[in-house]
Amino acid sequence: MTLRTDRDDLRLDDALARPVRMVGPGEHGGAILEAVTAVLTDLPYPTGLERVAPEALSTRLDEWVGRPVVLQGPAHDARALAADPTIQGREAIGTVLSARYDAAAGERIMRFSVHDPGDLDQIATRYPATSEAYRATTREPTAEERAAGVVAVQVDRLPLSLALVDRGRAGPRARVRTDGADMPMTPDEIKALAEALGPMLMAAMKPAAEEPTGEIAPAVDVAEMEKVKADRDAQRARADAAEARLLKADAAEIAADLTRLRVTCDGFDAAAPTAESVAKARAMRDAAALAHIRADRIDDGPQGQRPDARPSRDQKPNEPLIPAGRYGRGKES
Repeated sequence: MTLRTDRDDLRLDDALARPVRMVGPGEHGGAILEAVTAVLTDLPYPTGLERVAPEALSTRLDEWVGRPVVLQGPAHDARALAADPTIQGREAIGTVLSARYDAAAGERIMRFSVHDPGDLDQIATRYPATSEAYRATTREPTAEERAAGVVAVQVDRLPLSLALVDRGRAGPRARVRTDGADMPMTPDEIKALAEALGPMLMAAMKPAAEEPTGEIAPAVDVAEMEKVKADRDAQRARADAAEARLLKADAAEIAADLTRLRVTCDGFDAAAPTAESVAKARAMRDAAALAHIRADRIDDGPQGQRPDARPSRDQKPNEPLIPAGRYGRGKES
């Protein structure tokens, strides 16, 4: 559990699945991670705000599957991409496995794989934020939106890649979950416990009087200690309940994917999931998905080539797919 400093961080821990580390016999040491990659917000640019509409995040979810995951650098640089779009594939550290839209929170959430443990360390320590690279279709703002400083409204995004960066344009909600286990106590619990134990510790550190004075040393506030323990137990119970809900949601999603892929997993029951059975089923699902990623689109083009990406509605004739100026304005989340 990460240190929680605001409601967004609190919700992030409850909403995203913990990393699945591939550390068993014969495995590569990488992981499957989950991240909030985009949120409904107003993105700031020098020319004004660009508003993200729900349809920009809730559509084309299947088109993100198979897209490369890159680290901040040349593969997420507008000039480098305009000169050579294939740099994304060469610099990829992983692959997007799935994407979904959480309408209640206004967030797009992706699950992706990373193979190299060294890249996982960089994500945890240097690049915890996310940034989608995409080609946007926008509409003119309404009078009310324009009065709020909005200069354009995104209504569609053509996927290119997912980048992990040090700081994303969409703020702290757009980030990766990299923690692997709960802390025994939250910072608030530690503070409360320290305050409760303070008088007792100070009394224990005082030198004993040479002669008894007849005074009774102050007793530990048992009621306060019980309150701290009860609060801690209640928070743990809430965390366990949230984890159980997440486990059941994951199990239902994985069960649907297994059915679609015609794969069975012994010992996995979506109605009564366990952490071990869900991890096993997820690994089987992801392995099967990787084997079939975008297989239906590979041979759509001539000579087995992938068809050209669909141009945006606001793209001008003979305009490059990724004009440096447009992408350079930071189509990031």
